[in-house]
Amino acid sequence: MLDSLTVFNDSENIFKDFLSPSVNYWERLRFYSLSHFFIKYGIVKDDNKTIFNNWLRVTKNLINNTLIQSVDNYKDAIRSINELSEHISDIYSYLSTLSSEIKYFPKLQREEEGIKSSLILEDAEWETLFKEIEQHSYFNGQIGFILKYSRRDDKEYDKEVFKDYSEKLSQLFCPKFRESNNFLFQRALLTKGDYLPQVGNSENYTFCVFEEALRTKLDNWRKVFNNNKSTFILKSLLDNIDKDNIVDDLKNIIKTNSVEDWRKVIIENPENISYCQYRQIRWYSDDEIYLLSKKQMNGRHREIYSWDLFVRNFKDKVFEPFAKPNYWESTSWDSACIYLDSFNYKLNEFYIDIIYDASKTGFYKLYFGDRNENPFSKEIEEMLEESGFNDNMILLPEDDIEFKINEICNKLKKLK
Repeated sequence: MLDSLTVFNDSENIFKDFLSPSVNYWERLRFYSLSHFFIKYGIVKDDNKTIFNNWLRVTKNLINNTLIQSVDNYKDAIRSINELSEHISDIYSYLSTLSSEIKYFPKLQREEEGIKSSLILEDAEWETLFKEIEQHSYFNGQIGFILKYSRRDDKEYDKEVFKDYSEKLSQLFCPKFRESNNFLFQRALLTKGDYLPQVGNSENYTFCVFEEALRTKLDNWRKVFNNNKSTFILKSLLDNIDKDNIVDDLKNIIKTNSVEDWRKVIIENPENISYCQYRQIRWYSDDEIYLLSKKQMNGRHREIYSWDLFVRNFKDKVFEPFAKPNYWESTSWDSACIYLDSFNYKLNEFYIDIIYDASKTGFYKLYFGDRNENPFSKEIEEMLEESGFNDNMILLPEDDIEFKINEICNKLKKLK
């Protein structure tokens, strides 16, 4: 091993990383894999270089896509590589057979390596295509979902189709699209369907982040890649964009979308995603959704429909005698809402809260009250009764809200 290392071109820093004081399990395993080749073949030479490349590629894919979180995990992986090393000389042939057995590493990755090995043995051009997209920093060896996209009639795999999907995904997951371009990728993807993965066992769902730590990838985009419903949504988007015109195509998909449910709010306003620092929403039903500034409801949050109404119809308007409308971001289970306030009359400081009613699609509750909870004067009581309020509340469809508020404002201005 030492003789081999002295002349080894460590272009991927396998040995260098192993020597690091902060070496991790994955780096140890990659060096262990390299060691097996040196033990069996010695120095990397022209006559064994193909064997070397094939062995390192396969084991790297298996190692990089496996969570190693304990000493026991590490030992299991060591044992698996040790057994697999018996087939260094013919690793593709071994993996391509149904009788091949790789222990410990994730079934999804084991099966993927088997399919890829079979294709490479049939046509060497596949290996070039695989290596190019496998080396992408985000995919890092796991590309099975792209292979599924390129399969014709659930039988033959098409190299040109695979290449086309790979080129599109390579661009979408490059730094240019990571939290940039006004979230064009996520918003366009939402036009094709609700792709948002659930966050653990919580009621949070995520637009997905692009961080490259394995655990983060497993909890985000890989849930999209490997879920039968979500991956179809992604494929649908890819089928509607051209690799040479991605940005304009995404913009056009967003511009021409016909979505009418909660996704419309996100698709048409990228600020709704940027508000969510961890790219998470709380979803209880299609009528009860909250944009989270953090990860919990005790952090600032917005109710999605009332916030959208505020942006569209209230943000830049004035409803005298109230002050300019504002939006209250709740930090508790109290309802986030649009509010108008600062109208003083006699002993009262009046406000109107506009709260989305999750129990009745498209309806809002309008509450009229006093910030100091003082009793209303007779003329205020009469005004509320004439306006249809019951216990200081009235339920209205969205289209009637602005008219009703203007009606109330006109009556209040007469009191001054």
